[in-house]
Amino acid sequence: MVGLDLKYDLDKTLEPLMKESYIYFEIYNESMPYRRFFVKHKGSPIELSIPKLIRTLEEIPSSTIEHSQRLAHIHILTIDSEHWTRHIAFRDYIRAFPEVKKGYQQLKENLSKQEWIDGNEYNMAKNNFIKFEEKKALDWYENNCQIQK
Repeated sequence: MVGLDLKYDLDKTLEPLMKESYIYFEIYNESMPYRRFFVKHKGSPIELSIPKLIRTLEEIPSSTIEHSQRLAHIHILTIDSEHWTRHIAFRDYIRAFPEVKKGYQQLKENLSKQEWIDGNEYNMAKNNFIKFEEKKALDWYENNCQIQK
């Protein structure tokens, strides 16, 4: 996750990352206009026959081979957003509570053994755990931590 000071800087990240062979998922901007999402693969988009810019559902790669080639996801948000705070609170919360971290790690390890048609299915499989812990994380963060920028 990358934090920016200003919302209008979100789109300044597109060209530099796409030049470095990151795939930009513009399709998610409609549902999450506060975020920009990129994926980096072991091979270049050309080698994997994947467009560098995903604008429609039809352009989203559906093969499990493509998913196994992923190296990194980058989520870019503004640091003054509730979404940034939610992610930072969850991160700091699992660092502060080893039992929660262990539970999350175990869940992710179990999920990693499955084959996923797309990343959204994987995210939904984590959703119940995250939402359950996220409320506690935000309360804990608000009471124990300074808002980090």
